[in-house]
Amino acid sequence: MWAPLTDTSWKVLFSTLKVSGSLKELDLSGNPLSCSAVQSLCETLRHPQCHLETLRLARCGLTSSCCQDLASVLSNSCRLRELDLRKNDLGDLGVKLLCEGFKHPACQLTFLRLDQTSLSDTEKEELKALEEKRLELLMSTLW
Repeated sequence: MWAPLTDTSWKVLFSTLKVSGSLKELDLSGNPLSCSAVQSLCETLRHPQCHLETLRLARCGLTSSCCQDLASVLSNSCRLRELDLRKNDLGDLGVKLLCEGFKHPACQLTFLRLDQTSLSDTEKEELKALEEKRLELLMSTLW
């Protein structure tokens, strides 16, 4: 019988990314992640030995409460270039927090996948303005 990973299991898995240093792409799509697991992941992404460039977190059950940690990673010059957050319930607050991370000069993200169907017009406009301001940032969205 399949059982979801515990927060401790995620922490152990993510800690290996600090040691290996060679993993460039990680797809966790469809795996439920708690906020604690996202915190562990973000700790790893900030580590100097982590060279992850592509992170896919589609359908992971993420909410706005996870976005502060993700935003702090983006603003702390990690190597992340591509981030997939589709099919999560980030809401306006989550997207607002992420936008703060995207605006930071240290953010190296160049490709973002994000659902916008449930966002307010204000947040949709903020994302559009951000994409226009940062010409290297390409957003793939579902409207």
